Amino acid sequence: MSRTRLLVSFASVLFLSSVLVTQTGCVAVAAAGAAAGGVGYVRGDLEGYVNASVTKTVAACNAALVRAKYPKIKEDADAASATIVARTADDTRVTIRLKQVTETTTKISIRFGVFGDQQLSQVLMTDIRKGI
Repeated sequence: MSRTRLLVSFASVLFLSSVLVTQTGCVAVAAAGAAAGGVGYVRGDLEGYVNASVTKTVAACNAALVRAKYPKIKEDADAASATIVARTADDTRVTIRLKQVTETTTKISIRFGVFGDQQLSQVLMTDIRKGI
């Protein structure tokens, strides 16, 4: 990712955060807090970034799924992206999508079920980040 693109992304996050802060309601405040922490919950997906390659992030994801006792049912990965699908004990589908942003930065997107579960996604994201 070029320096200009990185600056544009950063400016976009700052702008979005300022818009959210000016809105009323606890949802706007929670979203602004999530954006400031480098993680956002958008339409059922928890999205964040890690300072690691896709390959290293896949390994961290697999280890986190084992610790959570979510059996992996599918994995498609290459050097630039990956999709990992697992199931919870109650058969809820867990989808983790990884995309290379730079050589050392990977975007992670986590979704539980059809509509998402922010709390479970956050727990899994935290565990993935610990493994990197």
